[in-house]
Amino acid sequence: MTRESFNYKFVISGQVLKFQNMKETFGQYIRRLRKENNLTLTQLAAKLELDSANLSKIENGKRDFDEKKIDLLCSVFKLDKTQVEKELISEKVVKSVYNYNESEEILTLAESKLKYYNMTIRFNTKTPNHHCEPRSARQSQTLAF
Repeated sequence: MTRESFNYKFVISGQVLKFQNMKETFGQYIRRLRKENNLTLTQLAAKLELDSANLSKIENGKRDFDEKKIDLLCSVFKLDKTQVEKELISEKVVKSVYNYNESEEILTLAESKLKYYNMTIRFNTKTPNHHCEPRSARQSQTLAF
């Protein structure tokens, strides 16, 4: 598996925003960030309010990263929260279809359905969908994977 990511930097109001397009698992991404910042597993686990065994499982793909810890992760590594949420959600989507023979076709079909949902739901609601927050409880149930 390739350990690549593509970095995009944008300067908005003098602030540099880094966006990652990961070609690695979310756990591998956390491990890479940890090592690049010379943090031990124990040090990062403490910053994320996890025990080191759980962080190790996350880095090795044996446990999913808890979405409730995104703010801490972003704070530790100065990451853009919206982009990290997108990466985590996209990994969940991939994991949900990965073991099917036609996984790429399923994702293509899902993309078409998402466009349909966006058209029909956005025209039927008054509040726009900002960031990566779930739409509403009713819509989240409809769109659950």
